[in-house]
Amino acid sequence: MTGPRHSSDEIRGWAWQYAGPSGRKFVLLAVCQWANPQGEVHNLTVAQLHELVRLDESRVRNHLRHLVAEGMLERVQERVPKDGRFAVCRYQVRAPWLVPQDVGPLNCQDCRAPLADGEVSLCKPCSMRRAIQPIA
Repeated sequence: MTGPRHSSDEIRGWAWQYAGPSGRKFVLLAVCQWANPQGEVHNLTVAQLHELVRLDESRVRNHLRHLVAEGMLERVQERVPKDGRFAVCRYQVRAPWLVPQDVGPLNCQDCRAPLADGEVSLCKPCSMRRAIQPIA
């Protein structure tokens, strides 16, 4: 790791500063509770988040999608267990002190193209397409 090392408590403190809707903030805080000092969150399921925050699973998924779109989290990996019932994702908390070398390259969540400076989770063509078409 090339940047300064921060504690998991600092990551949770950063999450408390989030000014979005309260349900989304609660989901972000729950995700940050599982983060290591590098901001990585491994093996956290929607079902586990549902139990922690007491929101239905579809609402938890919706809040996670918004947090990724807002650049607060990055969804890094997904694997489906053998029963196919739920997905286990790895998230990366996007706290400002986590330098790009800590987090790895960012790609557009729609087309997977590398993001340019100023682009948070969608490249310019995908964000323009989404502005025209409602998100499903």
